[in-house]
Formats: sequence, C-alpha cells, structure tokens
Amino acid sequence: MTFARRSILLIALTCVVSSTFAHEQSEHNKIAVWTFYEVFAKGNLNDLDDMLSPEFVDHGLLGQPSDSRALIKQRATALRQAFTRFGFDVRRLIAEGDQVVVFYLTTGKHDRPFMGATATGNAISAPGIALWTVTPTELREVWELNDEMTLRRQIGALANEEPKPDTKKMANSITREGRASTPIDEMKQIAQWAVEDRWAGGLNAAAAVDEMYDAKYENHAFGGAKDMRAALRERSRQWRDGFTQLTCEVIDLVAEGEYVAAPWTVVGTHSGAYGGVAATGKRVTMSGHTIYRVRQSRIVEEWTVTDEAGLRWQLGAL
Repeated sequence: MTFARRSILLIALTCVVSSTFAHEQSEHNKIAVWTFYEVFAKGNLNDLDDMLSPEFVDHGLLGQPSDSRALIKQRATALRQAFTRFGFDVRRLIAEGDQVVVFYLTTGKHDRPFMGATATGNAISAPGIALWTVTPTELREVWELNDEMTLRRQIGALANEEPKPDTKKMANSITREGRASTPIDEMKQIAQWAVEDRWAGGLNAAAAVDEMYDAKYENHAFGGAKDMRAALRERSRQWRDGFTQLTCEVIDLVAEGEYVAAPWTVVGTHSGAYGGVAATGKRVTMSGHTIYRVRQSRIVEEWTVTDEAGLRWQLGAL
C-alpha cells in the first residue's frame, strides 16, 4: 500500500472516529437534559445540585440571580404544590456540540392556587423550549422560555382573548423524524433570516414569505388558520403596526437533522396599538425561542414560544 493511500485511509478512519464520538457526546448530553426534567418533575431537589454546576445560570430568571440553583428549586416546589400529576412531556431534543435544545409540554392538574387563580381542576398542557449548555459532568447554563400566557388561560388567570396553540397537535408533530435534506450551515442561515425578518424586518411582502416558507408551511402557534403563510404575514403586520425602531438578535443556532433552533430577543418602541393596548411609547424587550423544520431549503414547520406575558407586563397590561 502506498504512503498516499495509507494517509487517505488514516484520514477517513479519523473522520469516522471523530463523527462517532461527536454523536455519542450529543446523545449523552440529550440524556443529561432529559434527566433534569425527570428529576425536576419528581421534586428530587437534592439531586438537582448534583446535576447543575455550582456556577449554573438560568438566563430566563429575572435579573440573572447569583444563585440560579436555589430559584430553580423554588420553582419546582411551587409548581408541584399547585399541580398534581405534574410533569414534563419531552417531545424533542436537538443536540449540536455542547448544546441541547429541548421542546416540551408542562402538564398537570390545577388543584391549588397559582398565579392568583384559585384551583380549577383544569388540566394544563403548556409548551416550553430551552437551550442548555452541557459539560461532560454538569449542566452549566440555560435559556428557557415557557408559554406563560397559555398556562394562564388554561387555569383561568387570563381572559382567553386569543386562539390558543393546538398543544396536542404540536406535541404529536414535533416527534416526527426526518433526515436532513438541507446542509446544516444553510439551515442555520435560513433560520437567522426568518427570525430577523419576522420580528424586525418586512415579512409583509408575499414574495418574501413564499420564497422562504413552503406552500404547506405549518405554524403551530396559529391555531386552525387555513393559510399559514397569510396568517404569518398578518401577524407580522400587526407586530410592526404596534412596534417601531425594531432590532432583533439571534442568540444562538443549534441544528440536527431537519430541525434548527434559535433563541432570540427583539427590542422595539411601542408606538401603536398592539393586542388591545394603546401606544405607550415605552421601549420594550421580548424574548422567544423558535424551532424550524427545514426541508429542501424551505421552512415547512415552526414551533415558537414567546414571552408574551413579559411583554404585556412591560406595557402595564398584566
């Protein structure tokens, strides 16, 4: 065997070993994140200390507290007290490198007061998306967003003024597997453009939407809309009518298979009516997490969770 051929075989073997290790590491990280939600739901608070780094930071907690682990435990206790049969229905895990994105439904039965609402006995099923950074031994940080508005509606803590996401349909669809038909880097670029155009750009143009989104595009936050692309344009128009001087930052992009996840923040000035709230002139920030399913370079499906409750609080409407 010639030296050149041996070198080619060695390089190929190295690539295979590297790819196998990366896959195994991704699977390990997925298990670590999935286990966290199992432990959280069961209320095994001492075990959380073993899973979370001493320097663990939850970027979704107000003010980036110095002891995120303590507040995680407080949140677990409060939820378990308010909801019987409390748990997380983990529907999708997307891993790349040391990052894992998880899509889940928070479930349970509302048997004690919560968020100012007396016990209703209602079943809850509220979506959430989180981006975790995982080390070989610990969970280091998380950007997590739960659909508080849906939860409030389900327990009667908020008037049901908007269509609720079809969480049952959302849960069924996110589990569908698919082999990537679009290169990872291209999927990330598509996701970057889609988020920025949706929240700070101009998706009012039918051509722009039709180019980026498939004709059978499905958005699970739009309820039973017949034409999802038209609904997307209308939601974008309503957003731009309410807010100006918009800037959008995509915090990160994580992709696996046909799925790409993007946590983001948008900042704007409330200069027009939005969601029944007259213009306040306030400069506000809203966070969100979006998972896109991309096939043949077009977005075919979307799951988005936004901090609508936090936005309304900033506007004085909650």
